[in-house]
Amino acid sequence: MNEKGDHPHERRKQPDWMVKGSTILCVISWLLSISAVLVIDIAAPDQANLLTHLLGGEERAVWNTALILLAYIMLVLSVFACVAAFVFNILRMRRKTDKLKWSILSITILTVGGFLLFTFSFSQQLF
Repeated sequence: MNEKGDHPHERRKQPDWMVKGSTILCVISWLLSISAVLVIDIAAPDQANLLTHLLGGEERAVWNTALILLAYIMLVLSVFACVAAFVFNILRMRRKTDKLKWSILSITILTVGGFLLFTFSFSQQLF
């Protein structure tokens, strides 16, 4: 009998390529999404503060379009990665013990929602 006692005929000894691929794609998607948020923050116009006024520095009043385009590309890649990870996870759910990974589901919802919000917010600057 199996050591775990769940299924006596378990043939999977370790995660297969679909499980490993979905995990790797999920991590890549998280990294791309967080990086895109940071790039959007850097691309935003500077806000006036006391240090800027004291030092006489100039403020950038417009969005940096090159960085906005980079963030857009990162979000597109993130959407593809998380949707592929979601599909791999769905295709792997053949047994009762296979479960949907909440990390993949959450990053898919957040990335697609963020991509749509980004597209509607910056569509005039990108296209």
